[in-house]
Amino acid sequence: MSPKTEGDLAMDGLLEGTIPDRPGAESRLREWVGLAASLGIPLRLTIDGSTFSLLADDATISAKPLGPEPSQRIKEALSELLRSFAPEERPHLFSTLRSSEIRPGVELQSVYVVTAQGTVDVHQRTVEAATRRAPHARSRRETLRAVLIWLCVLLAVFGISALFVDYDSLLRGLWENVSPLAADEVAVDASAFAHWFSVERTSVADGSRTLVLTLRRTDAFPRTAANLDQALIPRLPGGTLQGQLAVQAINLGYVRCEAYDRDGSFLGFSFQRVRGLGEAETIELRVPVGRDPRPRRLLVVP
Repeated sequence: MSPKTEGDLAMDGLLEGTIPDRPGAESRLREWVGLAASLGIPLRLTIDGSTFSLLADDATISAKPLGPEPSQRIKEALSELLRSFAPEERPHLFSTLRSSEIRPGVELQSVYVVTAQGTVDVHQRTVEAATRRAPHARSRRETLRAVLIWLCVLLAVFGISALFVDYDSLLRGLWENVSPLAADEVAVDASAFAHWFSVERTSVADGSRTLVLTLRRTDAFPRTAANLDQALIPRLPGGTLQGQLAVQAINLGYVRCEAYDRDGSFLGFSFQRVRGLGEAETIELRVPVGRDPRPRRLLVVP
């Protein structure tokens, strides 16, 4: 048999009787059960018609809340219960309640009996038992000290590992993977096509995997498919190479959308069709973007 833990207390048995036939008797009984529970005495109340029973919960509990003499505290509580009954009613209560308290090397067994005089009597015996000390409960100061030691260890490990691990990038990548992309986080530059259209607004769709650009055409944008070269070239701004490439992109009806991260590194590109501006004042471009690394700049170029 394994040793029993010192400081443990177990109860079994029951106390039963008839509920007095007067107003408030059952309420006083329930109040007492609540008081017993607050003291740490595990009893469960059952009412069947005019009778009641207080059944001990056989779970092992700590004897410490009951003070240095738990059996006396239990006796006092039971005596308080009996006082809610008339003197002539008390002898009719029947008790088989017992408790077993584990002390160093011994087990103190107590039986709580309701006598013919209507009082509670306690019969006790002490038997030898194999016991073990209860696990040491840390004090508040010991707990705080342990927390501080572990905190210092963690800070030291973090400081050393920071020489080899880029925690800033690691945490930023983790955050960008779990947080949604906001449209205002991405700067959109379509200045190469300012002569023909502008970006009216941006939004995000498809779980932060698509950046939606709403384009609005200018009066210079050609609205018919016929003679696009003749329609565009006379309006060419400046005659620069960039302008020539922009004219060609408008002529073909496609632009290139390039994504860059916060450090300016190139992430990828996609071609988007803008020919629809010839038929409608505004169109939407749905530009796919990644979440890791997160785009911070979108460049619309020929």
